[in-house]
Amino acid sequence: MSLIFEVYQIALSEEQIESITQYLKKIYQSGSKFHGDSLAALRTEQDKIQKRINQVYDDKLDGFVD
Repeated sequence: MSLIFEVYQIALSEEQIESITQYLKKIYQSGSKFHGDSLAALRTEQDKIQKRINQVYDDKLDGFVD
């Protein structure tokens, strides 16, 4: 099986390049924000669960739970 590649050259104005660059930066920032927000939510949930585990453990040690 042979692969055929065609190469095209396109010319973009400085304005088009700037527009594309800004668009790509916006997409990247949006993805980064989503990632950061998701990570923060997961850490909050993890902390909540760990707090519950610690409380149950303390209750067990104190004899409140058999």
